[in-house]
Amino acid sequence: MAGLKEIRKRIQSVKNTQKITRAMKMVAASKLRRTQTAMLNIRHYSDELRHLAGVMSDRVECIHPLMVPRRTVRAEAIIVVSGDRGLCGSFNANVARYARRRADALEKEGIRPLLFFVGRKGAESLRTHPAAQDRRFVGLLGELTFDAMYDVVSFLSHGFLAGNYDRVTVIFNRFKSAVAQEVAEEQIFPVTENIFEKHEIVRDQAGRDILLEPSHAALADYVVPRFAATELFHDLMESAASELSARMNSMDAATKNAAEMIGRLVISYNKARQNAITTELMEIVGGAEALKG
Repeated sequence: MAGLKEIRKRIQSVKNTQKITRAMKMVAASKLRRTQTAMLNIRHYSDELRHLAGVMSDRVECIHPLMVPRRTVRAEAIIVVSGDRGLCGSFNANVARYARRRADALEKEGIRPLLFFVGRKGAESLRTHPAAQDRRFVGLLGELTFDAMYDVVSFLSHGFLAGNYDRVTVIFNRFKSAVAQEVAEEQIFPVTENIFEKHEIVRDQAGRDILLEPSHAALADYVVPRFAATELFHDLMESAASELSARMNSMDAATKNAAEMIGRLVISYNKARQNAITTELMEIVGGAEALKG
């Protein structure tokens, strides 16, 4: 009977774990829908920012310092975007592995890599790497807001303008679908896209000319950093959506595995119970035969 009690305890334990994994899957699915909506909203904001840059295209006389590429790249800052928690399959391991390969490849090219981290798991995985830096941005993905991007972009832009590094890239998980993600890399500084590319329409919908105030240079100082913040925010939203989808799929697989384990334990329990009953019957029959004798 001790064996039966142990199996019953294991069945109850697996059922409790199954309840947790099922609840975590539902929470991740709910957050994923909100994150996808936020991704769509930031895409609209980016489109409007590009339209503003298009209006300014024929009036900006100088190139912003954050848009000037360096002739020689001696150091590169790599922002490794991972999650603050686990239980999401290979989500964190994939981005850490990619960042390690990227840093090693830069060292072979004679470029000094500097690893900065958004998320706790990536920092923990790469803490022993020689290129790892102490600066970490933890907790951004849990309550991701556009205002928080200004602190990150301000830190990166100051280092870029000061010459601490000549290029800034972001390594993150790009959201492809609810069941698929891929590790991607995108350059933040210098701003590679010509955001001041001229558009066919540089007037408002009524055909009136648009006045720019206070000055073109001041507007450029406003648009370029916010364009970089928008791109970084979009990358982090992609990573947040990828983490939620990875956790949802991981918890779904764990729930199914728990169901299969419960089925196997129930079969083992029934066999053990049947063996115990058979043993008791044989003992009763044997005792009865002994009394007859």
